Amino acid sequence: MQFKQAVIAQTNITLVYESLSTSTIDLNRLRKELVGGLSPVITEIPDNAIALMYPQLQIGCMIGNNRVQVNDGSQEPVGSRPISAVVHAAHNIIGSKLIAFGFNYEVLAVFDQDDLPASFKARFLCNPEDLEARLGGTIHNVGLRLNYRRESVACQLVLEPVEISKLRAHLNVHFESVNQLPEANQLNASFQQEFDNFMQVLKAL
Repeated sequence: MQFKQAVIAQTNITLVYESLSTSTIDLNRLRKELVGGLSPVITEIPDNAIALMYPQLQIGCMIGNNRVQVNDGSQEPVGSRPISAVVHAAHNIIGSKLIAFGFNYEVLAVFDQDDLPASFKARFLCNPEDLEARLGGTIHNVGLRLNYRRESVACQLVLEPVEISKLRAHLNVHFESVNQLPEANQLNASFQQEFDNFMQVLKAL
């Protein structure tokens, strides 16, 4: 499927810990060190979650449920933003045992097809007429969820046509059984590379 453009809706990097207690995190360090020179808007649910927002950067950091998630809502090119540096700063402050990390990307892709839902129906259903007969109705839209692995990396891809020529696509890339977070520049390079792979997968489908 050849698309004309892909608009980034949101991306994030998520860290998963063996355990994480928000009550032991130094809020002053988070406030001062997470993004140097900028003060965040902080929302805290005691013993549950901490949210730090940087409206001027369109970056947010959520801490809780044994996770740290750094979100970028800027729609700027992947790899051009200081997400990896924020992730590393949070990881250094928290100091818990890391067991996994992952990347999430959501894009809205615009295609040349006159009718993308019809294209999905024909491409991904082997016998749509038989299925419609079983359903007793007409299928107007088809979504796709794929779980697949590349060696030790687990991926989940979700595709959903939302208009005649537009597709909402989400990819989660999950790196399992890790004991150490890659250096910030390596993490950023991997974050960008996986997004490039995502775009290639969309074209290949």
